[in-house]
Amino acid sequence: MNNKISRSNIAAVIFDNKSRVLLCKRSMSKKIAPGLWRLPGGEIEESETLEDALRREIHEELSVEIISIKEIGIKDVYKVAGDTHQTQYAQATIKGAIKLNYENDDYAFVNPNDIEKYIEDDALDINRKVIERALKFYQS
Repeated sequence: MNNKISRSNIAAVIFDNKSRVLLCKRSMSKKIAPGLWRLPGGEIEESETLEDALRREIHEELSVEIISIKEIGIKDVYKVAGDTHQTQYAQATIKGAIKLNYENDDYAFVNPNDIEKYIEDDALDINRKVIERALKFYQS
């Protein structure tokens, strides 16, 4: 089994002023997780820092600006079609009105206790852990 990381990703945990977390419904045309609800983010390009990648991805996908980023120290390593992917997570604060690009079909701010209504079982545990840790950063 090949455990070399073939793709590195960054995802943002973004809260609104009611401490609800932003989830995005991926477009059905996406190769990875089509039609599924996810935290926004994407691939880290070779020359990018985590912060640069997150700022670029959030601007591309949501047309908003990140005004602060706090790494939360969680990495998830998983398989996608035989390749090993890694996602790192950060809590981000944004400004501006969300306007989705082609990568997502919808978005919602969701009470963290209700994410199981959006996220399927195999991704639920890591998302709960990430959101719980990010909420501590957000509230401090």
